Amino acid sequence: MLQAQREMLAKFEKTNEMLLNCNALATARIDYAYQEFRRHTHLLLDIKKDLDGVFRRIRKLKSNLGKRYPDAFAACSPAGSPTDEDEDPSHPQIKRSSSQPTSHTSMIVVADVHSSQEAS
Repeated sequence: MLQAQREMLAKFEKTNEMLLNCNALATARIDYAYQEFRRHTHLLLDIKKDLDGVFRRIRKLKSNLGKRYPDAFAACSPAGSPTDEDEDPSHPQIKRSSSQPTSHTSMIVVADVHSSQEAS
């Protein structure tokens, strides 16, 4: 009876050790994936910020050209107004929350539809 208990104890200790190793490997891989995710998210936010700046400058140029050459601009643009694309509700601005994520919490992204009004 004691021999069987000792064998079971050895098996449980071995299983426990294997589970601890598996846990350590999973934690290391999750940490790596989390860092990669943060880096890619930061890159995407930077790209979006750059693109927003480019599109803002394009809208400003279109507006200036529309004011300076209204006849030529109206002939090129059948929509009429150089700022028709300024308000696009299907493309809300994305802002990251002010709180920084800790350990493995997900980054919070908030869509702000009124941010185009704030930028003015």
